[in-house]
Amino acid sequence: MREDCRHTPQAGQTAQEPTARHSTPCPSILSAASDGKLEKVKDFVASGVDVNSQDEVSVVNAALHSLRVCGKDNRTLISCSVFQVLQHGYSALHAAASYGNKEVLQWLLANGGNHALRDEDGDTPLHSCEDEACARLLVDAGADIAAVNSEDATAYAVAVTDGRKDMASYLRQLYVDRGLAVPAVDAPSDDEDGDDDDDDGEDDAE
Repeated sequence: MREDCRHTPQAGQTAQEPTARHSTPCPSILSAASDGKLEKVKDFVASGVDVNSQDEVSVVNAALHSLRVCGKDNRTLISCSVFQVLQHGYSALHAAASYGNKEVLQWLLANGGNHALRDEDGDTPLHSCEDEACARLLVDAGADIAAVNSEDATAYAVAVTDGRKDMASYLRQLYVDRGLAVPAVDAPSDDEDGDDDDDDGEDDAE
């Protein structure tokens, strides 16, 4: 477990006294949520990691830690590479939804998790959802099925485009049940996959 994700007692404090809760994210809580390790997620939150933390600030902290270790000479190079590659706003809710970890997602939502968090692409946890059961949890918690990401795509559109048929069917039915217009989406074509196979065959023949 990473030390920089836990409380560090300040001068005059004992280990049992609370410090301010971390608003900065902890990469390990993201890993725990991705892996479906609920008890580890609970441990991180109990230690002060915010359930809604997103990894932009965590990356900044990681960069500063690296700078302290590596010294001044590498300061510019390290900070630039970290900020450009890793700053994307992922959260434990995104992670749990993306990996279909229903129990973790349910706990996060019940303990202050924000279903409307967005990453750098504007995706909410519902956009990231790979599992209908997790999608139901998010919708029951108030997730907006009509919310769009930075590409103006709803979670339904993303599910259709990615070929997540169960998710798409569930979300489509929600639009119908609520009397909303179902977003028009160009579904992936089976013919396109066939063309790719043909092309591969021609290449092999050559």
